[in-house]
Amino acid sequence: LELVVNQELADGNFTCPATDDVFIDEEEPAINFNHKTRILISWDAEKGRARGLWKFDIPCNITPDIIASATLNFSGLINYSGGVPGDVYCYALNDPFDEETASWNGLSGGNYDTSVSAAGSLPAGSDWELAIDATSLLAGNLDLARDNGIIMMFQEESGSDKFKTIAAKEQFNTEDFAAYLEITLSTADSDGDGVPDYKDNCPDVAND
Repeated sequence: LELVVNQELADGNFTCPATDDVFIDEEEPAINFNHKTRILISWDAEKGRARGLWKFDIPCNITPDIIASATLNFSGLINYSGGVPGDVYCYALNDPFDEETASWNGLSGGNYDTSVSAAGSLPAGSDWELAIDATSLLAGNLDLARDNGIIMMFQEESGSDKFKTIAAKEQFNTEDFAAYLEITLSTADSDGDGVPDYKDNCPDVAND
């Protein structure tokens, strides 16, 4: 018995909420903080080696070819060298995250695909919001991002800064929002019948 479920993509914009935020440090590598709102750059010479991990609820019938754009949205508080902006990079994980066996304290930060990335710069100061263009990351690694998640790293890999990274942290500001992924689908209409290809049952022949 094969059950096939078709989810109709009714419009061109989807908000995909985060399903997991994971903070991992050297002392307590198995701790998982779910559904946190804000991002904090956290580093300590002895115990600050951390990584940020997100999974998003991306509809299964969204495919790379119909993604027009994707944006990773989050709010945060910066606490790094007195409020200096810092560049972050996001990658799709090659394997599902396993809290029991994964070690994220080394320089590599885990098993992730570096061939496609999304990058942004965290603002200086505090209490900010940021949108990172994740179009290339989602279009190039959608299955990995959907199935395994996305790792976010503060990308300094030399000297004493090599373990500075991004982690999820709860705050108590009513304006904070949980991280979410916004996807806009392509409006391409190959047969010109007014129905975009992503929801056209016959995309190559005009039929209203």
